Amino acid sequence: DDPFFPIDTTYYVRPLAAPLTFCYYTMQILGLEKMNTDAAVPGLNRENVYRLELVLPDSVTLQQFDIQATTLRKAIRANSGENKSLADLRDILLPKLLTGELSVTDATAEAAV
Repeated sequence: DDPFFPIDTTYYVRPLAAPLTFCYYTMQILGLEKMNTDAAVPGLNRENVYRLELVLPDSVTLQQFDIQATTLRKAIRANSGENKSLADLRDILLPKLLTGELSVTDATAEAAV
């Protein structure tokens, strides 16, 4: 979901017949981690991946999946951002509450204004 810099040996997917969301979630269940063919450095032989067969739903189903998955991913990102903001706020306020620099009654009075 965020910009990133893959290393030079990264596999990539060009979504030709299906949305990228479908490709992403399909790749999660292919068991690629079990297809390691190298002993010293983990590796994935592309020919083994090319042999995998997938069932591709019709275009209407793919479009609906993409809409639903995109909506859910946006909600997940928004919730993650909100969680981080709340955790940051907690980390700022909690020490002040514990040291007495800030009291709950003061904070409640200010919030009511």
